[in-house]
Amino acid sequence: MADQLTDEQISEFKEAFSLFDKDGDGCITTKELGTVMRSLGQNPTEAELQDMINEVDADGNGTIDFPEFLNLMARKMKDTDSEEELKEAFRVFDKDQNGFISAAELRHVMTNLGEKLTDEEVDEMIREADVDGDGQINYEEFVKVMMANKLNQSSSCDVNGGIKYRYSDHPTNLYLQLPLRNASSCIQKPCQVKREDSEGTLSSESTILDEQTLEQELQIAIQEENYSQAAKIRDNLKHLHEDSKASVLAANTRFYNSFRNGDLAAMQTLWSKSENSCVVHPGVSGISGYELVMGSWEYVWADYEFPLSIEVKDVQVYVRGDMGYVRCVEMVRTSGKSWGKQFATNVFEKINGQWFICVHHASHVDCEV
Repeated sequence: MADQLTDEQISEFKEAFSLFDKDGDGCITTKELGTVMRSLGQNPTEAELQDMINEVDADGNGTIDFPEFLNLMARKMKDTDSEEELKEAFRVFDKDQNGFISAAELRHVMTNLGEKLTDEEVDEMIREADVDGDGQINYEEFVKVMMANKLNQSSSCDVNGGIKYRYSDHPTNLYLQLPLRNASSCIQKPCQVKREDSEGTLSSESTILDEQTLEQELQIAIQEENYSQAAKIRDNLKHLHEDSKASVLAANTRFYNSFRNGDLAAMQTLWSKSENSCVVHPGVSGISGYELVMGSWEYVWADYEFPLSIEVKDVQVYVRGDMGYVRCVEMVRTSGKSWGKQFATNVFEKINGQWFICVHHASHVDCEV
């Protein structure tokens, strides 16, 4: 265990140890152990100290020599690293960052690890870990289960060079096959994002990240139990998702501005020129194809006086990869008429880094409001 320490760490520990080795015989008393460890930035509890002493001081003579002390410090530092890794793992699994892992999030994690679990198996895992019975796993429960699993794991190499972790005490008798090979060569390397140092927001020079690539790298990091890297990728995905939602919302705003003003030239620049472009005006069958869609706007606007009074409410934005969806309520009033309410869905696609509307579907106008 001590062979994992660097020369610099050993020198630091030796200096602290020597301060309390008053007679220079290479030993300190068990009572002084806590003081030495705290001087090195460790904060063991009394129970932890007693466990350490019981483990090292086998003959009960009340002293610890330097090699024994090095082993203790190496073990303590490894436990600290494990705790940090668990925190990172919890943050990765807690997708909505609410401090709990739900059944849906657990199922997503296990799927990423290549395990197809039934709803009953996921519920059983939740019940096993959920000490307080709220149907979710908080951080303390997560650590307790993970540490228990760590103690009960047995590992062996398989023919593919992986390590098979056996959760022997688990009701589902779950085995996870974790590949150890470097899979990064199989996927596209994501671009780096440049962010402002002061506020952490995207700069105008930011490079667009590939969401699918990040999702692949996230799965690999989880499979390799590299939770620190997985947490960083999750943060990048979160930033990317927030940036994409903001961009889709901005494209939606531009669409309604051109709608309000009857600005056909602007509308032409906002729509995808794909033949799959489609518009469904209230009470009218769907119209497909870029040219026909543009012609439909000219027809619809023929009897309107501009600018139109349009308020967009209850806006919900969803983004998945290169597709964005906006659901909203349109409060529409043409000149001299009362307000009418329409439910609308707008679909956007990302082309060369820009969002273009490809579908506008509006419901029948409700009764006057």
